[in-house]
Parts: sequence; structure tokens; C-alpha cells
Amino acid sequence: MEQELTPSGKFYRHTNINMTAKKFKLIVFILGLIFIAYGIYNYRKGSNNQRPIQKSELTSIQGTLEKQPSVEKSKSGVRGVPVKLKEFPDFIFSVGSINYGALDDSFISDVTKGDTIYLDILTYDYETKIREIKDLSLSEKFINYRFIEPFSIRSKGKTYLDLENVNVQIEGNRALGLLFLLMGAFIYLLYSILYWTGSIKRFAIWWNRMQASR
Repeated sequence: MEQELTPSGKFYRHTNINMTAKKFKLIVFILGLIFIAYGIYNYRKGSNNQRPIQKSELTSIQGTLEKQPSVEKSKSGVRGVPVKLKEFPDFIFSVGSINYGALDDSFISDVTKGDTIYLDILTYDYETKIREIKDLSLSEKFINYRFIEPFSIRSKGKTYLDLENVNVQIEGNRALGLLFLLMGAFIYLLYSILYWTGSIKRFAIWWNRMQASR
């Protein structure tokens, strides 16, 4: 015998769907707040490429240029200068992203294959990747493992990449990143407030009536 769905049953099911949708949206809202809080925390803490670097955090290495350096462009359009050294064949000392803006333009024309070059890299990278006396995190073993950023480059008695200039670039990037983060957080919070107060729904109804009356 086929059962008929009563009006009360329909209302109950409709209520359950609405409650589930509201819970889902609330979870999304909370996750958004967590993401914003993490972004601000990460900015204040600063990872290695998001905060000024102290000279005491660096270790100097010496090597021989394996090939003539040149400016290369990634698929995303970011320019950089990869430096390959014979003594460290497993790694690319990449002057890209932030550091590229601090690199002296004469670097790629002054130095040639076979020149001796001095790089200052993070002691952390030196100990975990080159010396392997400390453990890398799991993600670092698979993401950009071969790439090491230099914060200073010297050759033939000239400094082509200076830590002070790199830090200026880092500070500028941090300020720009914070601006975008705060703008995104403001828009997200404003939209959330308008949504939970029903303002967006009322605006949509008003807009549809305006369109229908034309």
C-alpha cells in the first residue's frame, strides 16, 4: 500500500533541509574565520621568505659556476636567475620571486662559467639539505627540495645580491601581502554580516522586483 506524504511531513523535511544548509554555511563561515586568523598569525610569525633575515641566520658556501647565469621566466610569469654550482649538483640556488628584485642587473653579464662564487644561504637549508645533519619536514622533502634561495651573492670582489636589499624587498612584499589579506578579510566579513542579517536576500528580492517592473 502506497503511503502519502502529509503536509506536516513535507514541512518537517523542508525544515531539516534548511537546518542542514544553515549548519553547513555556519561551518564554512567558521572555517573562513580560521583561515583569516591563520593568515594574520602567519604574517606576524613570518616564515623564512616572509620576514627580514638576520645575518646570523646565514651560512656562506663557495662554489664554481657550472654554466652562465641567465634570466628565466616561470609558467606563471615570475622571473628568476637559477645558479648552478659544480660542487652542489643536486641543488639550484634560485634567485627568484622576492630576491630577484634585489639582484644587481650586471650579475648575468659579469660572471661566466667557471668563476668562483660565494653564496649566503639559510643555515637551516645548509644543515638540512646540504649537510643533512638535521631532518627536513615531510612537505619539504617533496616541495621545492632542490631549490635553495641565496640571500647574498659575491664574486670577483663585487656583491651582486646584498642581504640589506633583500630585506627591503621582503618588507615591501609583507606590506603588500598584509594589505590584500586585510582587504579580503574585510570583504568576507562584510558579506557574512549582510548574509546572516538577511540583507543580501532582501536586496535580491528588491532587485528582482525592480527588474520585473521594467
